[in-house]
Amino acid sequence: MRSRILKNVGSGCTFLMKSIPGLQTFLGEYYVENTDTSVSPASGQRWKYLLFKLVAATSNEDCPLVLLLDDLQWADETSLDVIRMIVTDPDIRYCLFIGVHRDNQSSSTNRVIKLLHGIQEQGVSFMAMRIGPIEKESINTILSETLCLPPRLCQPLSTIIHSKTGGIALFMLDFLKSLKEEGLLWFDLSSRRWAFDTRGIDAKEISDDLVEHISKRMTRLPHGMQSGLKISACLGSSFSAGTLQKGFSRNDFDIDEFLRFAVEGGYLREISCSKYMWAHDQIQQAAYELIPVTRREAFHLLLGSRMFLSTLAEMDDVLFTIVGNMNIGIRLMKSQQQKLEVARLNLRAGEMAIASSSFNSAAEHLMIGIALLPDD
Repeated sequence: MRSRILKNVGSGCTFLMKSIPGLQTFLGEYYVENTDTSVSPASGQRWKYLLFKLVAATSNEDCPLVLLLDDLQWADETSLDVIRMIVTDPDIRYCLFIGVHRDNQSSSTNRVIKLLHGIQEQGVSFMAMRIGPIEKESINTILSETLCLPPRLCQPLSTIIHSKTGGIALFMLDFLKSLKEEGLLWFDLSSRRWAFDTRGIDAKEISDDLVEHISKRMTRLPHGMQSGLKISACLGSSFSAGTLQKGFSRNDFDIDEFLRFAVEGGYLREISCSKYMWAHDQIQQAAYELIPVTRREAFHLLLGSRMFLSTLAEMDDVLFTIVGNMNIGIRLMKSQQQKLEVARLNLRAGEMAIASSSFNSAAEHLMIGIALLPDD
């Protein structure tokens, strides 16, 4: 496979390694780094072409390739276009593509639906499956295996959990955590097995809204941990520890301690060295709900301004995060100088989006920048 990748992608491997660091580890000694930097790493068309060649090189009859991409509702235009290229090109064979997305009728979901219609129009068939909630019998099996109890002893608990959570997996897991924290589910040392208070659990009132339920649990966390979750929620679905550090005004906040707590608590997942992503988009939304609605614009503007001032020398990596947050707080900007600065940032973001072929994103940034300019 290494030889096929080197043959198909060639010197473009250096280009791809900027977005796929693991590629260099995989190729190892077989690859001699290309030092040619004549092509900008922001060239979206080249990136799409090389990624297409990489997929074509890794799928063959002896070793079929399965691509599973979760949370497609978060994918940008460039990523969705790459998926379309991979799925519809007749030269890519022995490749099974599995995509997962949330069907909530949002604009991001509509982009995924549009992609699927486009794929179907090009003669490529696919099978759509709607994943529903977990059935009560399956919940009972999960509890039995988790608590190491016979299924019949778990039935009272599984019945209550199914009734209160509707069989939504994330809701169920979070509800179990809250039972443990409140002493309604505990390990009995005398009997050396897990026990639970059926009456207490049945009487426990919880919100029907998953985000509200998780957010309410978050309010019981230490203030510093809540601050970390609120800032993290404004940084997108994934972010680096360095980006998070730029969002804090105090040097006494222990970023490593917060990240360790967030990972152990199941809020975040570490996906690579110092790179983190939310364990679930509903958890990110719950953390965002910690910010009072009346203060959200000010919170975003302050966060974006703070990050801007701390990244003047190396802004490209976090430019879209900075601009995205500052744009939400545009209404609160009073000084014309600040508006002009944000307009310049939107221009820069628009140019970067054009270079990566994200034209809708580019148009949005450029229009916001123009609106910030004075009439004269």
